Amino acid sequence: MILSRNDVLSKLAPRNLGLVFGCDVRRGDGRTIDETERQEESDTHRTLRDALVLFCGKLAIGIYPHNIGRRGRYAMADALLCVAEAAPLFIEILASPQAMTPENIERKRALSSPEAPLRFLVTGFDYDSLIGYGDGPGWSADVAIEDKHDILRTGQLESPLTMRGTRRKRRRWIYTPTIWKFLREHFRLPAPPPLGSPVLRGR
Repeated sequence: MILSRNDVLSKLAPRNLGLVFGCDVRRGDGRTIDETERQEESDTHRTLRDALVLFCGKLAIGIYPHNIGRRGRYAMADALLCVAEAAPLFIEILASPQAMTPENIERKRALSSPEAPLRFLVTGFDYDSLIGYGDGPGWSADVAIEDKHDILRTGQLESPLTMRGTRRKRRRWIYTPTIWKFLREHFRLPAPPPLGSPVLRGR
């Protein structure tokens, strides 16, 4: 379920998190943070955000899919997930090597706290060379992020073969069982994914 700004404020008012919304913060050029991101974000980032909305819808997780942060933290996440009385969860999507710097990771981690933790969603097949050991031809082989406890991997699937035997050009981004397991435990979700769905696909 997609949550509005007012939905989030209503649900989380008793927690006194000091939430700040990207739609309320203006840059020097007069655009809000949300407006800037929508105009400048990459296709990959946008697709991953859309897939996350779809994924949360299938799991009955409330999602605010816009920039959101906390007063005094000077960073914003890409989304906030909410379920009943469980601690809300900030989500930051890392969809490019430029976002994978230790400085950016540290800045975003400032949002995290026990009452509202943050998790990163990182995409790519070659997980180790993407964020791990810096010894492979990955997106960011020169970047090593030692502490991976808050990083969850997404995957990428080729679109299935068409009836004519040629591959569609569009790819599908998926959220893996590891992410499902984490969300199920964090939000205490009772039901497993539907039978026959080892991964829940985005679009």
